[in-house]
Amino acid sequence: MKDKETIVFLHLSDIHIDKEKDISDEHIRKIVDSLKSYKSIKIKNIIIILSGDITYSGNALQFSNAKKLMGSLIISLNKVFKCSCTVLVVPGNHDVNHADSTLSVTCLKEEKYSEYETGEYSKLNSFYNFARLNHCFERSEMYFDIRRLTISNCKIKVNLINNGIFSTLDQYKGLLYLPIDCIDKLSDREDADFVITIMHHAPDFYRDDIKNQIEDTIVKNSDILFHGHEHYNYSKQTSFNGSDCTVIQSGGCLCNNGDWDDSSYIIGLLDTESLKYEYYKYTWNGSAKQYEHDSGKEVQVKPHKPELKITEDFLEFIHDENEKKHYVFPSIIYHGNKSTDDYLIETASFFEEELQKHRYSIIVGAGNVGKTTLLKNLFSSFAKSHYVLYASPEKLLEKSKHKRQNIDKLIKALFEDIYGVSESEWQAFEQSDAADCIFMLDDFEQIDGINISDFFKSLSGRFGTIIITNTRIIDFDTSIINIDEKEPIAKFEIKAPVGHKRREIIRAVVLDKADDKSEQNIESIVKQVDHIIKTQLNIIPPEPYYIIQMAENFMNHVGEAIYKSTNAFSKVFEANLTNKIDEALKTNTKNRNITVDLMYVIFRKLAYYIHFNKAYPVKRCEIERVIKEYNDEYGNNLETEDIISIAKAAKIIADTEKSREEYRFRNKSILAYFVAKEIVARKDVAGLEDVINKACINICTDILLFIIYLTDETSILSQIMSSINRTVVEDTSWEEFSIPDNVPMFIKNSNQLSVNTKSINKKKEKKQIEKSEETVEESMVKEFRIRDIYDWDDAIIDEHNNKLFRMMSLLQIIAKSLPCFEHLLKKGEKNELIRLLYTLPNRIFMFWCNFIEKHYEDIIKELKTHPYFTTKKPQMRESDIDLKVKSSFALYSMNLLLNLYYIPVLNAAGKNTVQFLNSIDFFDYRVNPTYQLEHLMFLEQIHDSNEFVSSALTLQKDSNDKVTSYLLQSIVRHGLITRNDTRENTDRLESKFFPKAKKPLLIERAKDKYSKK
Repeated sequence: MKDKETIVFLHLSDIHIDKEKDISDEHIRKIVDSLKSYKSIKIKNIIIILSGDITYSGNALQFSNAKKLMGSLIISLNKVFKCSCTVLVVPGNHDVNHADSTLSVTCLKEEKYSEYETGEYSKLNSFYNFARLNHCFERSEMYFDIRRLTISNCKIKVNLINNGIFSTLDQYKGLLYLPIDCIDKLSDREDADFVITIMHHAPDFYRDDIKNQIEDTIVKNSDILFHGHEHYNYSKQTSFNGSDCTVIQSGGCLCNNGDWDDSSYIIGLLDTESLKYEYYKYTWNGSAKQYEHDSGKEVQVKPHKPELKITEDFLEFIHDENEKKHYVFPSIIYHGNKSTDDYLIETASFFEEELQKHRYSIIVGAGNVGKTTLLKNLFSSFAKSHYVLYASPEKLLEKSKHKRQNIDKLIKALFEDIYGVSESEWQAFEQSDAADCIFMLDDFEQIDGINISDFFKSLSGRFGTIIITNTRIIDFDTSIINIDEKEPIAKFEIKAPVGHKRREIIRAVVLDKADDKSEQNIESIVKQVDHIIKTQLNIIPPEPYYIIQMAENFMNHVGEAIYKSTNAFSKVFEANLTNKIDEALKTNTKNRNITVDLMYVIFRKLAYYIHFNKAYPVKRCEIERVIKEYNDEYGNNLETEDIISIAKAAKIIADTEKSREEYRFRNKSILAYFVAKEIVARKDVAGLEDVINKACINICTDILLFIIYLTDETSILSQIMSSINRTVVEDTSWEEFSIPDNVPMFIKNSNQLSVNTKSINKKKEKKQIEKSEETVEESMVKEFRIRDIYDWDDAIIDEHNNKLFRMMSLLQIIAKSLPCFEHLLKKGEKNELIRLLYTLPNRIFMFWCNFIEKHYEDIIKELKTHPYFTTKKPQMRESDIDLKVKSSFALYSMNLLLNLYYIPVLNAAGKNTVQFLNSIDFFDYRVNPTYQLEHLMFLEQIHDSNEFVSSALTLQKDSNDKVTSYLLQSIVRHGLITRNDTRENTDRLESKFFPKAKKPLLIERAKDKYSKK
């Protein structure tokens, strides 16, 4: 910035203008006079901040009067100072024209923002007309607008946040909402020298999760936050670790419905050269008839230091536009010395603070989980206030000759790659404190040849924070890096994106691609994509790349058989493998004749050998054997070393931790995919039968799914269904559970089957369900990292548990097949498949129950030794404990049955299958309550609200046994928690099934209605 300039901020808030007579010409003149106090500066630019509650109740006439007030003020300022005036404006709760349609605070508590946002948005029409006059919210943006100003070479970014929306006439503190994607867009400083954020309510008016996000991003990255609402002036400074100081300033109350007696405002002065900000509170002195200021405060809102210019080549590397658009900060676990010391990190700012507490930190995680992307984002953040050097194994090997005396030159070479060849900037870096310098090293385990101990010893004297990444999960041996024991290495693990993190990534893609960006539409699409991915969790690698690609594929083909997820997944999966192999081949300089197609054939044959010989991890000599057989059969002359080198570069295989002569596929899905490809290529009937028979083994289930997806052959599905039918016919243990005719005695004799009939806390219970689902997904993620997937014994395949798991796996497979292949299945095949979807869960349950009944007394005896019951002995009699254990086990059994029903419900229900699942022409689900219960779960899954309610009420009326009643109430309660339904439908279900929940709800509504009066 070449020219020194002072920008004046005139912060006015809470004017509450109603009638034209509320405008006070006297007070306007005195506001202008107060600016004459600053005679040492030439006032050329005034930014007028209106931080909400401009009007009394948000109608058009009031905003017309506000326009007159502001016009009078600006004319007076121009007349006295010959200055330029910029008005920045946001709405407050009084600028919302509620008229006769006040939003109930209950809707906010139930988080129904998308349902009401359009109506609440329309209540701000008069505000938007006023704002557009001042070039704010010119496109009537719902939640925010961004202005960019340039004053005397000072680039100012202005975040204008609408948090008047969703304000009510009731107490709404802690309930306001701002979409996460809006927060992301507002938090970026971009190329601004100075950032200000304006909102009416302070951040603590938002929901806790939103408030934390706003403070960690928007507030952290702003130099000044202007807000109103409080009706008194105050200011404070807050600083985040690794961030500059932020001034938070409340503008007081200029007038209250024409009452100027307690009038106050703030004047701030920003020196654009030093970036010092001084500000004064002005209050009205009624006796002296003038505004008078306090002693004022002065702060350095942003450190005044020259910015290092990053080279264009490095900027291109560090700022990948696609990565940036779809980046979501991952969940990270800090691993202490004991498991009790572990804790979860969910925000970037908190993670940055944690990293700077330690000299050495290692970030670990599975391959492709996002370590490099995280490191790039850390670089961008830290580089605003630190010297940061970023290195990769390729860069180190390129710059170093692996000798100690070259480490100084290596560091300089890395610096020049990032910041250029200026000797002056290099010397400034050399003279800086170690605390101001950060070193990042990606893919540490890939470094080969450098004396790593010497390397880190050299770094420790220069850098206050050293961060490395490693693909090996948390059991990393820190003794490999010979560092000072007084400063142990801190360990952080990136969690795979499951549950809410997966949905955040999907949301980022949908927001980028969708034309209709309304919250309701975005949320609807996110749910659809998430459902598609959830049905393929056992074979979709838990990596951001696949989630992004699946979401992009959906957005690019909206309306084209959206529930047929297999084609989408196959395309994404194969495209990723092909791209990886193709990139690896570009680095192969020895054999240019190797192609992607050839590598596919080699991987197929290698995976097939591994699977049917249980040769895992596979040894180098075994890979040589496979390649030799290929060369002999196809007349080629491939070298084992070339194939291994390409496979490792493509991240298809990797060395084991113990030996560089043994290898594993990067994850089980890649291995299963190539086994399936070879079975299909060979038309290996015996191999397919073997996989079906061993479907109780996880890897075999995955292979079977890939075979089905790769072939589109319904004959394979028919073969699976025939195998199921043979099993249940040959073994009477697979009899069908049926109400009331075939219910196990230990369930029939239980008198404690009762559902929780207390008030439904939808928000809390929904989070509990989501947490439970995430726990299951996290266990599935671990399966991708299982090392010994071939440690089973063929002799135990036919044991009871394996028979049970086999049938559950086959149920899941045929359920997944219906939405994928309904267009290929003939009516008879559909009939048989849908019959199995309704009957097989009951057979699996009864198979389990038959085993339980044979060993029931032993199981109950063992359960009574659980600490929960042993600690109850002093308070409970033995007979009471016995009753409690048996009733708890009966409840567990009923919940197991519901989980079995959920397998076909989750995987088979879709918009393209509802016509078959609902039709009695394909299966008459009316003949038994068990089928009706599963059908009810199908209706919940496909969001057929009216049919769900009527079916639930009919089933309740017809059922007269405790088992049906328990299962029915459980399903209805789950539906009330997870579905967004009309108030009428919700009332009908609650009044019939949960009358105890109804009374407090009616009281709450009555209070709400009374408060409006």
